[in-house]
Amino acid sequence: MPFAHNHGVKIYWDEQGSGPPVVLIMGLTCPSDVWCHFRASVLDYRTIALDNRCAARSDTARCTIAAMASDVAAVMDAAGVRQAHIVGASLGGIVAQEFALKYPQRVRGLVLACTLTGGAYAMVTKFDLMLALIWRALQPPANAIDAFVPFLYHPETPRERIDAELKVLKRWAPSRVRLASQLLAIATYRSLDRLPNIAAPTLVLHGDSDRLVPLSNGKLIANRIPGAELVIIPRAGHMLHTDQPELTYEVVRHFLRRVDASMPQEVEAGPSA
Repeated sequence: MPFAHNHGVKIYWDEQGSGPPVVLIMGLTCPSDVWCHFRASVLDYRTIALDNRCAARSDTARCTIAAMASDVAAVMDAAGVRQAHIVGASLGGIVAQEFALKYPQRVRGLVLACTLTGGAYAMVTKFDLMLALIWRALQPPANAIDAFVPFLYHPETPRERIDAELKVLKRWAPSRVRLASQLLAIATYRSLDRLPNIAAPTLVLHGDSDRLVPLSNGKLIANRIPGAELVIIPRAGHMLHTDQPELTYEVVRHFLRRVDASMPQEVEAGPSA
């Protein structure tokens, strides 16, 4: 089981496939296993996925967005990758923003899915969501995940598809400490004023029915990043990769290939010993 080490913090990562490298950063306390179907759809890429600190197999440690971005850099170093496409979903999209701001030369293309700029935002004013958050805080972690199904998935998504993903999420259900640490990292972060400094080609993806992170967040991010492309996925909630997998994956593949066609490919050193 490979781990990168970042100032004493162990970060789990693994890789699949070969080709241009793509780093995958998942959302709030989610394991990297959630990327499995996307990874199977981009077999001509070398996908590198990690568990954020305070999630799944990685260590519990002081959790800030800046620290998580530095974890991504440590994983890339461990994999021998200087530059890669960076794909982040939800919390992973916030980490990806910080990574693009802190390590601009290491970003080939940037994909920000179902994400926001950090801090307090519209979702916390919704009474039903507030009740779900309180319920989650009071319940055993695995049980509490069920309370969030209406906020994560589109009502038309087949239940068997949702249940398959919930099984993965419940396997790595976080402790209250881990969940609180990552929520605090989001609440204390803000990228809005710095987004115009992102220079990488950027794709912003958002579901049209996202109840957890409203679509207005995706529109705001796309408007703030120079040249960013916004694609709204129809009949998709927060977990748009599960609600509309074929369309979501095709949009991302098309973006990655378009960026690669417009930029010379760098030769990577390969995994470090």
